[in-house]
Amino acid sequence: MFPVEPGGKRPLHRGWQQVATRDIEVIRRWGIDHPNANFGLTNVVGLDLDRKHGADGVELFLKWTKALALTGGDLSATLTVTTATGSAHAIFALPKGVDALAQTNIWPAAIGDRPDGPDGRPLGSGIDLRIGTKGYLVAAGSIRELPVIGADGDPSIHPVTEKPLTETRRYRLRNVPPGLVGTPPLALLADIEASVARKKTERVAPLALAKVTESDSAYGLAALMEECKEIRETMPGGQNSTLNAAAFAVGRLVGGGELKLETAREGLIDAGLAMLVDPHRGDWSLDEIAALVDRSLADGIAKPRGAPGEDFAKAFDGISVPPFAPMVPSRSRFRLLGLDELGQEPPRKHVIKGLLARGDLGCIFGQPGAGKSVLGPYLAYRIGLGLPVFGMKTIAGPVIYVGAEDPHGMGTRLRALQKVHGGAAPVHLATGLAGMMADRKSAEMQDLLDCVMLLEPSLVVIDTLAVGFPVDENASREMGAVVQICRMIADLGPAVVPIHHSPKGDSSTPRGHSILNGALDVSIKVDPADAEGNIRCSCMKNRNGFPRNFGFKIRSEALGIDEDGDPITAPVCEEVDLRSLPKGVKLSAAKRAALSILDEVAGISGRASVVAWRTLCIAPGVISNTDSEKNRSDMFGRAMRELLAAKLITIGDEAAGQWVSRYGALGTGPEIERPDF
Repeated sequence: MFPVEPGGKRPLHRGWQQVATRDIEVIRRWGIDHPNANFGLTNVVGLDLDRKHGADGVELFLKWTKALALTGGDLSATLTVTTATGSAHAIFALPKGVDALAQTNIWPAAIGDRPDGPDGRPLGSGIDLRIGTKGYLVAAGSIRELPVIGADGDPSIHPVTEKPLTETRRYRLRNVPPGLVGTPPLALLADIEASVARKKTERVAPLALAKVTESDSAYGLAALMEECKEIRETMPGGQNSTLNAAAFAVGRLVGGGELKLETAREGLIDAGLAMLVDPHRGDWSLDEIAALVDRSLADGIAKPRGAPGEDFAKAFDGISVPPFAPMVPSRSRFRLLGLDELGQEPPRKHVIKGLLARGDLGCIFGQPGAGKSVLGPYLAYRIGLGLPVFGMKTIAGPVIYVGAEDPHGMGTRLRALQKVHGGAAPVHLATGLAGMMADRKSAEMQDLLDCVMLLEPSLVVIDTLAVGFPVDENASREMGAVVQICRMIADLGPAVVPIHHSPKGDSSTPRGHSILNGALDVSIKVDPADAEGNIRCSCMKNRNGFPRNFGFKIRSEALGIDEDGDPITAPVCEEVDLRSLPKGVKLSAAKRAALSILDEVAGISGRASVVAWRTLCIAPGVISNTDSEKNRSDMFGRAMRELLAAKLITIGDEAAGQWVSRYGALGTGPEIERPDF
């Protein structure tokens, strides 16, 4: 079981398949944490017996079991539940060795041919299947708020408020057999499997635009499997766009001869039928899914592409400026403007007024753990909603967030931002791009460019540059190629902002060759948190206005409970007014470098060995460029003593030796909240 939204059918956790548990203590704790929540039941053989669209699933199930001579035509052999809408659920235990079948509607073979509807199309059977973790049923005891239907069949309206009247209806146990929940009889299970298999033979592909291919390539099949997995796992609310985008991407491979049309269509429709029911729109019908898949496949087939070609290094070996001909308009963008024409140029379209505009190349950089990847999604989400950031106006627009380094963690952070700031920001998390962005011809980069052209986002964030582009950052040619790819994306309209590291020690520029910093329109340096947990951000470069400084704190946002009963949290950005903060201790370059090394070495534990910290700090070029190790050691000693006197660090003793931590991080002095990120 797992918790479901109060009064509805939507799971409270996106990964409900992993959250679901039989542990009664965890379930009881959910009930305490979410007292009004409904519950979902999964990992069973569940038959949803609907009474709608001209079909009566309850009556059909009675006929079915009677035809198979299983129960004498009643429901006494299994656990049954009456739903809030007057339908029913028949629930069996999942037999061992039974594969999870796709969620689909069923017309039992034992009953005969299905009847035709008034428009000539076959009616739904009224029996929907949920096997294993491919779907779920709302459990008995759950409550729905449903509209009151009048005698005329329409929702009743309150005479004063003119709002639809609703009433509370409960899912109730209808029958509890002696054995509680038994496995389905073999005859019933065989008929279910036969019905699912028959579905696959009923579909006819009407498209004729695909390149003729005798077989499916390994690349095409792998891509199809990945797209189908994405479709099945998409939650209600994003299913239409996900299915549309997946069918378009697969259609391009069909057009390129990587997949047979029948293979692609079959896989996409099966995946569509496995999507969870959206309580706000009802069940997905076979006709709806097939129509959407056919339309998007046709669009994709008209823009064919094959398997990825040669890699980035080979493609641009010996060429100083990589040519991106496929994505650059054939007509030159060169223009020669006279002084009288300059005032006629349209104003720039800003993303963050006074800081970032469409088509800009920006960068957020800092030491590991400083909070760059907490600031990045915060800016993205607020821009998606059009809400101001750090006192600056934003222009609302879609955002693509490339989670190259930690897509799972970034998804959790975006969920936390949605909980904190509300709304449905058009922020899209792009995954599968780790190590792929340096090869513009890779399938992943082609898909990213397609999405940029399709969504026309205001902002594309790349988190992080190092993981997305596995190149030698100190080589001018390779870093120049990275800049060219980022500029190519920016030429399609959005501002492009990679998140990057700064070099060890103090630096006002991002790590790597200076060609990156030279190409930037905007650069924002994120400094490590001070003793109070305040993080200061400095605008080192801004071609759209004056340099700006701003600050934030990181705090944990609770998202729920995991399968072990532990809290699920994510770090979120909380703005801080720098003017209200006390003037901080002025630190020399050596002390700032020493603190940065401490943050890196301490990691999530919050503390490090003094010996390990010292060894890293006195390495050449970290806190000093002198060749003398003694001088570097003396400088470290002075820096450590001054940091200790300023109450910026704490040093303690234990059997293994001395340890050091940020002041307050381990309970000494002011407490600093340490999110689990």
